[in-house]
Amino acid sequence: MNWVDHWRARSNKAASNLEVRAITSTADLRELRELFDLTWPSSSTQLTQNLGTALIHSGAVLTGAFKDSQLVAGALAIISNHSSVLALHSHMAATHPDYRSQGYGALVKYEQAAIAAEQGIQKITWTFDPLVLRNAKLNILNLGVTIKKFVPDFYGEMEDAINANDLTDRLWCEWHLNQDRALNAPYQIMPKGALTAISIVEDIGVVKNLEPAQARVLRLAMRNELSQALDGTTEVKGLSVDNEYLIGKL
Repeated sequence: MNWVDHWRARSNKAASNLEVRAITSTADLRELRELFDLTWPSSSTQLTQNLGTALIHSGAVLTGAFKDSQLVAGALAIISNHSSVLALHSHMAATHPDYRSQGYGALVKYEQAAIAAEQGIQKITWTFDPLVLRNAKLNILNLGVTIKKFVPDFYGEMEDAINANDLTDRLWCEWHLNQDRALNAPYQIMPKGALTAISIVEDIGVVKNLEPAQARVLRLAMRNELSQALDGTTEVKGLSVDNEYLIGKL
């Protein structure tokens, strides 16, 4: 099986009552908008209908997982070009709160990968908050991304309820669709060995709600540790059983 067939096969492994596919219709786009607005509540929408329509017709890749015809997970990726290499950048991905930890987030990424692979695109990039443990597990263990870079305050100030009054520090992911790290995923947690270990709080959302001052302490501590550990000669090797990033030499 070649790498293009690999991603199409992964996307096609959905259960009988689950459909994973590209989002192309007005009705689908409305559901995706509602999912994004539920995930990142704010005074405005995360994805206007006209922008979503323009993205679809300009080659962006919007994917969704539909359980019994209801959208339970979705993702949006745009065409990017780094050093004259065509890629996708996955800007937003979300799973409905009632359906998290059931694998639906991975399925919309597999469909994203399948569509990209069929177009000859070999890489998808995105960012995630290093304090969100469930996203770290999805990206590192389930998807097999490569992480070599930490970017402090990537987006600047944001207004949605998740990111407001917080620093938007992010880890930069590269998902190389034709390379072993991605093709051989999922992975198990790793022993620490001689690797640098950086702890991830169990649920930063709870800390933000109950102890916002402590959440800022955790944010700055993570920023300091990742800035030092990811120095251009290192990468994230995996996650430990104690919910830690494990970082070692390239």
